[in-house]
Amino acid sequence: PGWEVKAFGSAANGFLSRGADLDVTCYKGDIQDQDSEMALQELRFRFGPLLGQQPQFQVIQEVWSARVPIIKLRYIDMIDVDLSCHNPQALQNT
Repeated sequence: PGWEVKAFGSAANGFLSRGADLDVTCYKGDIQDQDSEMALQELRFRFGPLLGQQPQFQVIQEVWSARVPIIKLRYIDMIDVDLSCHNPQALQNT
């Protein structure tokens, strides 16, 4: 409860081109600041295992060492998704 998922980047601003990936971030509404360590923990131990159990999603790569950790996913073999967590700056930049 309390989690939100929002698109950012080209998908959110209307410039998504064919073959582009969908950039999304998940966050709790009561957490306002970007926290890479918290994001890493949430992705690695909460969302990674959950998404790995969903047949619609294929985990392509887990990028834990990036400034903004992400999980690269493929949704129903149609679209690539880069999932970050607690990344409000990306939403502000879109």
